[in-house]
Amino acid sequence: MALITTAIPKQNFELVRDKIGVILADELPNQATLNANTDLNVQVYSERLTPINASELSFVNISYNNSSFDENTTVQSVGDNTYFIDVYCRAKSDVVINGDTKSVLKRDRIVGVIRAILENPVYRTLGFVAPSLNRTTVTQIQTPDSFNSKDSSFVAIARITFVVNVPEKVSLINANIIQGMSTSIKLSETEKGFVYIDDF
Repeated sequence: MALITTAIPKQNFELVRDKIGVILADELPNQATLNANTDLNVQVYSERLTPINASELSFVNISYNNSSFDENTTVQSVGDNTYFIDVYCRAKSDVVINGDTKSVLKRDRIVGVIRAILENPVYRTLGFVAPSLNRTTVTQIQTPDSFNSKDSSFVAIARITFVVNVPEKVSLINANIIQGMSTSIKLSETEKGFVYIDDF
């Protein structure tokens, strides 16, 4: 028989993943307008598994990778949650620039804007009320070796690694108070500190 009698809500690492998506979905179109660059107006996905197809030019996918906890107490664990923000770009060749070059330039511009958004002071807590999370950091940007790519459809990809330090809390249950009349255990003070003794 199940002993937990309350519904477990979304955990903080889930809420953070969803919030990253909301922020990028808001800010990327805004930057497309401010920069007069339609390449920045890309679709944002969460946990998308299907690869880019020929009809798509660009998209961003946010996925949760792992958590590493290093501060554990009775009521919470605090650690780093790692998220991947993958940028996929595809461009067509024109009379001036090849599609592969265009897709790489587009990818790098989108990656730079995403990094700047996530590290902007206004998103230091990702919109959560302080001190609900401790730290956010873009720790790495990776791009595959284009020269070894077997993709001939001018697809360029990059991965931004984003680390968020956030606590996961657990509610304590109320313990049954032992009534004095139903136990002979008492707390006694000694020169070494308090000790529980059986006083019968």
